[in-house]
Amino acid sequence: MSMVEPSGDGDAGFDDTEPPPHPLRNWRPPVLTAVTLFAAVGLVALVDPNPGPLVLVAALAMTLARNRLVLTWRGRAEAIILLPVLGLATAGVGYLLLNIPIIGAAAYVLALFLSIWLRRFGPVWSRIGSLIALPFITLLIAPGAGSGATPLTAAVISIVALVVVVGIRLLAELVHFVPQRPKVVREQNPAVAPDAAPRPAEPSTAPTPTAPSQLQGPPDRKRIAASTKMALQMAIALAGAFILGFWLFPNHVSWVILTALIVCSGNRGRADVVYKSGLRIAGAAVGTVIASLGLLVLPAGSSALQGQPLVIVLLVILGLGTWLREWTYAAWAVAMTLVITLIQGALAPLATGGVPEGSELWMRILAIILGAACGVLASWFVLPVRSEGVVRRRLGGALGAISAFAADPNPLTDDQLAASLKGLDEVAAPWAAWERVSGWRKTARKPGEWMRLVHESARLVRRMPELSPDARRALGEARRSLRDPDAVGPALTGLRDQLRSGLAG
Repeated sequence: MSMVEPSGDGDAGFDDTEPPPHPLRNWRPPVLTAVTLFAAVGLVALVDPNPGPLVLVAALAMTLARNRLVLTWRGRAEAIILLPVLGLATAGVGYLLLNIPIIGAAAYVLALFLSIWLRRFGPVWSRIGSLIALPFITLLIAPGAGSGATPLTAAVISIVALVVVVGIRLLAELVHFVPQRPKVVREQNPAVAPDAAPRPAEPSTAPTPTAPSQLQGPPDRKRIAASTKMALQMAIALAGAFILGFWLFPNHVSWVILTALIVCSGNRGRADVVYKSGLRIAGAAVGTVIASLGLLVLPAGSSALQGQPLVIVLLVILGLGTWLREWTYAAWAVAMTLVITLIQGALAPLATGGVPEGSELWMRILAIILGAACGVLASWFVLPVRSEGVVRRRLGGALGAISAFAADPNPLTDDQLAASLKGLDEVAAPWAAWERVSGWRKTARKPGEWMRLVHESARLVRRMPELSPDARRALGEARRSLRDPDAVGPALTGLRDQLRSGLAG
């Protein structure tokens, strides 16, 4: 959800905004994802029509299609080298989880810890960490798939999925179905520094946007890196989820673990974790109701939900879920609940010798609540990341990008500004939701209002990049104010007012 509403302060009759396109108008990416899934599943089905490999390639293709690694040739090359090895390792961990659960759980926790902790060593290791996480996430989505696929099959399937995803992406770019890779590609996880942007054709005199570390003064070597905090939180959350899963849901441990992993992934502060937990629980509850009603018409294991009909239903659900995710994550949670229910229903004869009953769907809600609790408690009490601090770091990047664009307006600085504003939107949803629920409306001390003011200032600067001396001073004051939360609101209000005055004059 985008924090783009105009501020309620100042001149209420001043309207410089152009309504942004509604997220649901962006239908092309979900269509591309659905086509990719269909192609990957169809290709594997020609060789091996068994459910295990088909579900494995579908889950892996889905996670790859949504990952920004496939947007660069370097990321693709790294993936094609590492994914087979990681597929073998994941198959081994899956075997351990089935036969020696304690050792398998420890290996799983260690792998996810490393996937996040490696980000501290730079963009290359960040991409490697993302690659490590991909097959392990797939293992949770399709826990029974390993019963129908050997480790060698899993390694080959990972290559097939990657080739299909990249090939269809390139074809879609060639026919202009989706835009080509932007000049500034940011890592999927916002806690990681973006890749170095390509140099412009001519030297630019624009100042470099403020880095997060510049907002906090000189670096403190004793401070724990954000990636280390997130890795420890993930490890503890997953360890708690495994314990609860083995104790309460021995046949469905993945129900608890997947939720703990989701709510801790891309941790942007405690508010973000709580917000994602609420959406995950609400979406799963709605998905469970829909699945339960569906089982009244088509019992689990019905021939109408096997083979080709199952594939078509899954593609439709995933396409709709990917599309609606741009509107709210709860819709994606609904879709994933339905997909996992169908997948595990198809694989249940392979994994457990039975099919899920309607009552088990309601047990899933309890498992999801417990998994969310593991994620929230770990994020709240284990080296917590202050949500307001995350917002102020994003504000620093956005203000730096505004300064760069004002000094040298060109396509590159405009892309940087757009990327920084998107980064603000990524952390805005919890604050907007809290305002709606609590009636805690716009004041100069609230992060939601800070982000609205920066969005408005960016729109004004894009309309008139040449800033007056007063506006430049106000911009500098706004950047300096980020060290003091009490000064941020007034400084950003002053910047917005100066930009309005310049445009009106």
